[in-house]
Amino acid sequence: MQLIFSQAWWWIPIILMVAFGLAYWMYFGFTKSSQKQWNSPVPLLFILRFLSIGLLLFLFLAPFLKYTEKEKKKPIIHFLVDHSQSMLFGEGIKGEVTDFLSKAKKELDDFQVEVHNLDGKAIEDSLFFNASNTDITSGLTKLALRQKKQSKAIVLISDGIITQGANPNFYPITLKVPMYTLGTGDSAQKLDALVDFVKTNEYVILGNEYPVRFGVFIYGAKSKLLKYSIRVNGQLQKSGTISPSSNQYFFEEQHLLKAQSSGMQRISVSVSKLDEEVNTENNAFEVFVNALDNRKKVAILIGSAHPDVKAVRSALQIEKNYELTLTKNLQKALE
Repeated sequence: MQLIFSQAWWWIPIILMVAFGLAYWMYFGFTKSSQKQWNSPVPLLFILRFLSIGLLLFLFLAPFLKYTEKEKKKPIIHFLVDHSQSMLFGEGIKGEVTDFLSKAKKELDDFQVEVHNLDGKAIEDSLFFNASNTDITSGLTKLALRQKKQSKAIVLISDGIITQGANPNFYPITLKVPMYTLGTGDSAQKLDALVDFVKTNEYVILGNEYPVRFGVFIYGAKSKLLKYSIRVNGQLQKSGTISPSSNQYFFEEQHLLKAQSSGMQRISVSVSKLDEEVNTENNAFEVFVNALDNRKKVAILIGSAHPDVKAVRSALQIEKNYELTLTKNLQKALE
């Protein structure tokens, strides 16, 4: 607490002298004939008058009390925990992560430890690995919005299996503090068969054929026989077998399918499960193709070149189910 004056402090002795002079003059005067006797209660009244005058003059200095309260805040370390179901693929991972966070809170006594999952929810006690997807970019973006002045570091705990959202290596996230990563899981390659990609056209004309290309990675299944299948809207279209020649084998193939119905078609490529395979969520991959009913013929009859013609033509070309003709010949436009 501190007493501060709006005016210079050296006014205080002047105020005291003026207050004393006024009080003396009011009770005793400055001539011998007007002086009163220094008898009770004159001294008491003199002192009270001196104090009251001095207090009034003192208020002209506009004094005020400055109270400063200091609050010491600990630096913050943010722990961002991947709470997806894939974290449980490693044996004992949940217990190890829980023990690590508990030890971190005890040993980092000089820091404020904050633990959140990728959804941005604070983790106070128990960890629950129940999320169906892993979106690290979204988790880091939410954490970036919660950064404070006393934030010092971010520790990301994840198995690195990203199933949703942008790649955080290329997504612009503004982090004002350094970030450290802590990987979980088993570094040994487990028995696994996964459909890596499926590629096809975005549009296809009803009744036409369209290609479907897919790739399958197979780990630890040398000389074993696997089956793959291609289904459209749940109906089996193509199937085949894969016989890996090594423990790290990549299989790629392309098939032609025929668009038998119009509208959005769900194409699913799956590979059979291996015995003792831990992760079977990646044994299937889905894409969609839009089967368009017969293309409609549209003719634009023009008399001469004009910017509006180009604008109309560009707008119609966006629709894949239009066969566009631009002509000056009426007979050709009617064909």
